[in-house]
Order: sequence, then C-alpha cells, then structure tokens
Amino acid sequence: MKLWKKAVAAVTAGVLCVGSVGVTDLQGVLESAGMVLSASAEEGTYGNLSYNVTNAGEAEITGCDMGVTSVEIPAEIDGKPVTSIGNNAFRDCISLTEIKMPDSVTNIGNGTFYGCTSLTEITIPDGVTNIEGFVFTNTPWLIAKQEENPLVIINGTLIDGTTCTGSVTIPDSVTSIAGGAFDSCTGLTAITIPESVTSIGDSAFYRCTGLTEIAIPDSVTSIGDHAFDGCTGLKTITIPDSITSISNYAFRGCTGLKTLTIPDSVTTIAYEESNGNVYEAFSGCPDNFVVYASAGSAGEAYAKKKGLTCKDPKELFPADYSKIDELLKTVPDDSKLYLYTPDSVSRLKEAIQSINRDCTAAQQNLVDEMAKNLETAIKKLKLRPALPDISANEKPQPGTETPETHVPDQSGNTETPKPTAKPTAPAKVTGVKISYKKSSLRLL
Repeated sequence: MKLWKKAVAAVTAGVLCVGSVGVTDLQGVLESAGMVLSASAEEGTYGNLSYNVTNAGEAEITGCDMGVTSVEIPAEIDGKPVTSIGNNAFRDCISLTEIKMPDSVTNIGNGTFYGCTSLTEITIPDGVTNIEGFVFTNTPWLIAKQEENPLVIINGTLIDGTTCTGSVTIPDSVTSIAGGAFDSCTGLTAITIPESVTSIGDSAFYRCTGLTEIAIPDSVTSIGDHAFDGCTGLKTITIPDSITSISNYAFRGCTGLKTLTIPDSVTTIAYEESNGNVYEAFSGCPDNFVVYASAGSAGEAYAKKKGLTCKDPKELFPADYSKIDELLKTVPDDSKLYLYTPDSVSRLKEAIQSINRDCTAAQQNLVDEMAKNLETAIKKLKLRPALPDISANEKPQPGTETPETHVPDQSGNTETPKPTAKPTAPAKVTGVKISYKKSSLRLL
C-alpha cells in the first residue's frame, strides 16, 4: 500500500472512532495513527525502484517502473543493505532487458522476473542462497539456459528442469529444488535426488504425470505445498525419516497411488474440513491405497481417519538372516558328516531345510527361532563311537608267516578255519543337501 493510502486509512480510522471514544481515548487513536505513519515511512522509492525495510533493518526491492529497460540494484539504500528481491517485484516488466544484482542480495522471491519477455541479461551474485519458485519463467534468459543444459542450476538451486525427458539424475552439487522446477514436465519418467538436497519447493514436480515412483532421500527436511500435486502415475510414495510434516496438497491428485509409507518422524499431516470440503495432503488420491505406519503414529491416525488399510512398515523389508548365515558357515563339510551319528545328522538336516528365506522384518521373531533351532542342532551333532584298534602284540611281525591252524571237528576231520573278518569302518553318511522351503508370502 502506498504511503498516502496508509495515511488516509489511519486518519479515517481515527475519525470513525470519535463518536465512540472519549477525548483521552481519541488522543490514543491519533497516536496510533501516527505510529502507522511512522512505520510506513520505512517504505520508499530509489530511482525507478520501490522498496521496504524489513524488521531486521534490511532493504527489500518490491517493484519497479513498468517501462524500465535496464536496472542495477544498489547494495544499500539509506544505509540499509539490500538483501532481498521480493515476490513478483519485476513480474511482467516486458521492457526489462538487463538486471544486475549486488553481492549483498541473498534471496530472490517467488515469480520475481516471471513474464519479463525481453530479459536476456542477468547478473546473479554467488551470495544468493535462496531462490524461490517460477523466478525466471517465460524469459528468454531461461530459454537460453535450457538450451545449454536442461537442468538449470544457480548457486546450488535447481531452478528449472521442465524440458527434461526420461530418467534424470540430479547432480550432487544441488542443495535445493526450487518451486515449479519440473512443473508439468510430462516427459519425466524417473528422478534420482541426491543426499545433498535438503528442500523440495512448492509445486516442484507439479503434474509430472510420467513419474511412477519417487525416492526422497533422508537429507530432505521440507516438502512444499503441491510438490507432487497431479502426479497421476505415482504408485509408491515413501516419506523419509527426516520429514516432520506433510504440507497441504503435497500429493493431491496422485490417482495411481497404491502404497504410502509414513515414518514415525511425521507428526503433522495437513487435513482440514471446511464447508463440506476436505483440504489435505492427499486429496484426490484413491480411497483404497495402503498406508504403512507404526501403531500410535500420525500416519496410523491419518489412515484411520480416511478409512484406509494400515500395515506395519516392517512388512516392506526383509528379515535379518545374518545369524543364520553365520551358523551355516560352521556346519561340517559333507565329507565329514559320516563321522557323526545318523540321528544327529538328521536333526541338522531338518533344521536347515526348515529355514524360510521369505520372512519380512515384521516376522523377525520367526527368523530368530529358526536360528535358535539351527544352533541347537549344530551343538548336538554327536560323533560316532571310536573304532576298535588292534593291539600291537596281536599284529604279525614283519618277515614272519602266520601258520595255518586246523581245528578238528567232532568226526575227527580237520579243516582250515576261515580267517577272522577285520572290523570295517561304518558306511559313510551321504552329505546333507541344503534346500529351503518357500512360503506363499508375497510382498506388496
């Protein structure tokens, strides 16, 4: 609001109050009007620019003369550093061809240069660390950047990828994805977001209908409004543990959604009912998708409110078989199993064959029980009794012959006795062939 408008508003407010307040109170009203005038004095103009002063005592550019062709933003105005260019400050300035920013600027607001159809030259200092959404949309400067590389990145912020197609990998140099960066990029089929990214802006992937899944890394701490609004191809959404709230319409209209995983870290999910309408994070999604959330969590509460099926998120992950794998390494080799009693070998074989490799993390107790049974079977392997040994005095001496002994029978005949059979080693137990049962469990 311009200065003269605020002055009129303040005085009018005072006049309207005269009929209902005393003289002393009227003085307070007029003093309040003076305070308004004093505060509004923080707004002003500098050449062809308009600005205001923030509570931090810094200047923010808020607008310009529509007919301006070239702008150089000052580093200071009245001794106050210029640190920000406000939302829509130069929007639709169709005559603007060039703009230079000082090193003091750190923030560029939403839609700042949107629709500047003649803008070809922009000087952005390295100190700009926050670039909001749709800042350079519909400018020849952005078109030229897109021709150089479909991923337009400024100071670590990915500001545009709308011309991308197929599978895209965002480089590790990116720390944030600006609002509208992939707006209506229907040719995008897959996106890899690196761990360096900490924020996803408003409408960042709005109507990216070709996306079927999205992996959001744990480094991301904020997901903006409408971030994945209209992504009709998304079937699986997993919210990372780093997120604490899911904003309004963040996943609205994801009509293909089948599974949603919400971690315990999420404590707030946008949901508001007004005049019979519901405004929430997942408006317009199917009414039968499955929510994976822990008992007592905000995710479970949301599922109950929406009448959705809620399952233990551990069902999505395989159980830990490391204990079993370590025990299997201690099982004797097949060639050595003959040394053990058949019964103990049979028990070992049964324990191994009962191992089911299809269990999920939610069934870890079953896996632990299998490991316990295997450990017991290994410990109870029993060696066969030692074979009898022939004593040294019973063995023939080298170089001597053992005379034949003829034992007469009752008829007086003699016969050469059959040699005594030597003890033989027990037959070898054939090796244990390890196989595993397969359960009918199928994961979603």
